[in-house]
Amino acid sequence: MRAVLFCVLAMAALAAAKRETIFTFRLQAGEDICLSEEATKGGHVAIEFQVLAGGSLDIDFLARGPDGIPLVNMPRVSDHLFEIPHPAPGIYQFCFSNSFSLMSHKDVFFMCLSEDANEIEVDFTFKGDELGNMTGTLLNVHHHLEEIALYQDHLRVTEARHRHLAEKNNSEVQLWSLVQCLCMLLIAALQVLAVRRFFRNTTKV
Repeated sequence: MRAVLFCVLAMAALAAAKRETIFTFRLQAGEDICLSEEATKGGHVAIEFQVLAGGSLDIDFLARGPDGIPLVNMPRVSDHLFEIPHPAPGIYQFCFSNSFSLMSHKDVFFMCLSEDANEIEVDFTFKGDELGNMTGTLLNVHHHLEEIALYQDHLRVTEARHRHLAEKNNSEVQLWSLVQCLCMLLIAALQVLAVRRFFRNTTKV
């Protein structure tokens, strides 16, 4: 019972020290959206975004620090990974803009990982039992499962983006092929009419 309780507390402490935010939102034409994340001193903040669908798959990205000074400003970008290894304490803003687009909306995938600097450290050294080794193994498995989940999310988003691009290219190729077929039929009809006109006998006997 003691071992189970200690393992649960250790897992809860590890989960509380790390925050993970993943969602997808739609950015309408001419719209700006800013997202906020609070960071602690000495912690770690990382964000990743990808434009999944819409237009040319590009948006404007701007990141501001707690003092309002821009940290990075990237116009017309499709995806980016932005990390703050040792952020100053405060609220960081990540702004996405589709103001340059007049008609196309953009579907954007957003992922933010924040690690608290005041992470609880658990002492795994015990005498007379294997509780320390078991708890360390469980936390190691938990860490690897989190990495696998993040990797799966990344692959899922990348697959959705590539699928949308492939479907868009397929639609454009089919449309262009249809236009070419119609042009060929029109040219063939004009050629038939021209040949028939050449052999038409208009001489009266």
